Amino acid sequence: MSGRLLFGTALVVFAAAAGHVLTADVDRLLQVVPDDTFYYLEIARHLARTGRSTFDGLSTTNGYHPLWMAVLWGLATLIEDRMALLRAALGLSFVLHAGVALGVFYAVRRLADTGWGWTAAACWLINPLAFSIAITATEAELSALTVLGVLLAHLRLSAEYAKRRQPSTRQVLEYSAALGLLCLARTDGMVIAALGLSWLAAQSWRTGQALRWVVLRVLVAAAAAAAIMAPWWLFSLSQVGTVVQDSGAMKMLWASERYPAALARLDNVAATFAFFGRRCLTLMTVWNFSWASFTAFVMLLGAAPMVVLTRHARSPQACALRAVLTAMLALTLVYGWALVERQIWWLALPCLATMLVVFTSLPLALRAVPLSRAARWGAQTAMVVLAVTLLARWHVKGYRPYPWQPDVRHSQLAIERIVPASERVGVFNAGIPAFFGSRPVIALDGLVSHQARRHWQARRFDDYLARHRVGYIADEQGVMDKALRFSSGSLHLEELASFPLEGWPTGKRLLWRVTIPTHPAR
Repeated sequence: MSGRLLFGTALVVFAAAAGHVLTADVDRLLQVVPDDTFYYLEIARHLARTGRSTFDGLSTTNGYHPLWMAVLWGLATLIEDRMALLRAALGLSFVLHAGVALGVFYAVRRLADTGWGWTAAACWLINPLAFSIAITATEAELSALTVLGVLLAHLRLSAEYAKRRQPSTRQVLEYSAALGLLCLARTDGMVIAALGLSWLAAQSWRTGQALRWVVLRVLVAAAAAAAIMAPWWLFSLSQVGTVVQDSGAMKMLWASERYPAALARLDNVAATFAFFGRRCLTLMTVWNFSWASFTAFVMLLGAAPMVVLTRHARSPQACALRAVLTAMLALTLVYGWALVERQIWWLALPCLATMLVVFTSLPLALRAVPLSRAARWGAQTAMVVLAVTLLARWHVKGYRPYPWQPDVRHSQLAIERIVPASERVGVFNAGIPAFFGSRPVIALDGLVSHQARRHWQARRFDDYLARHRVGYIADEQGVMDKALRFSSGSLHLEELASFPLEGWPTGKRLLWRVTIPTHPAR
């Protein structure tokens, strides 16, 4: 009962914080909800109205994670009002966040006990970083939920292998289905799926299975996971003619331009480790760690996992730790090598991994210390009180990760008064302008425009503007400079207006009139 009381207390705090966000006015929401969320919502609205996967009505796209898009499509079929749709998506994200908390409870209860399970769930529910990620209303919560599903299935298989026996076909298929759902929730889940299938092969071989049976089992598991993903692949092929994701391909293209030499990417790998490590802990604790304090904190935090991995190497807890840490290491290396962008919702898995590592290893490590029931209850209560305190500190400090976004909305409405209604306006950061504007906005960054992505890859971005008669562009200078590096000819840009952007490095959003003298439309 004491653990449930802690979770119930955290749930009340969470509900109050979530209600505060859900009832905020539009400008306040725009300071905490990222532009990418509006990409999702605008595509979902097009899917609901026309059945076509498009952001701007001009080019189709598969530049999103399909499971979350399917959920938003369902909401968009029921809700036409834009602000109501935004608040519904936020509300659903909060519900999924609570669902992840319950998933954490089941995982930790299996590895420790019920009291620690409720404590871990409460701490996830109201942790400042985890709560901030829920506010983004992106795919992050669904991804975290499917990760927990994979972990629980992994532990079931591991228990069978620990007894030197093969799991049933049903258990293997459940594991494969969990991997497939993870890949639908976030396409980088394929990294974890590859690790899972490799682990399955290694464990089958270790328990004495003949090679042909090992291969057969892995092929069956891979086929089952592929069957889960097949509807998405078929839909993607029907819409854009490929299963390669537009947004991922564009981010890798930008990374290759920034780091053309392979060795140069090692710096980005190190920066990604810092992002998933130091930045993650900074946002979880609302404390600005120096490198010295971060190192000391990690050593302290890592003491309990090291005890488990060295002294209880064959325990379920050690199995869970190896799975979580290996997956995070692999994802960090892939992100560091292939991508340069970093978004707060990418920290969902590092945040979840940190929670799982702490609450998987700490209870087992504490078993060596004679603690009374009251002392254990006191320790669990202190952890939840600390989580509440951190959330309060986060709120008092004023969480505004995107202070410039209300200015983007206001400037877009002003731009519509300047640009003739017959002209097309292109935008790189197009989510908010398209969602709140009264005219169509052409997506230019290629993340959610398959045709634009192909022109970026061919370094003929200027041809895309000419082909689709984009006469005006509204955005900030940095992204325009990037686009010019991917153009084959010269663009004539005439600055018509400037709008302030609070908190943005350049401090302003620009409106240009575009002419393309060397590449007429074809």
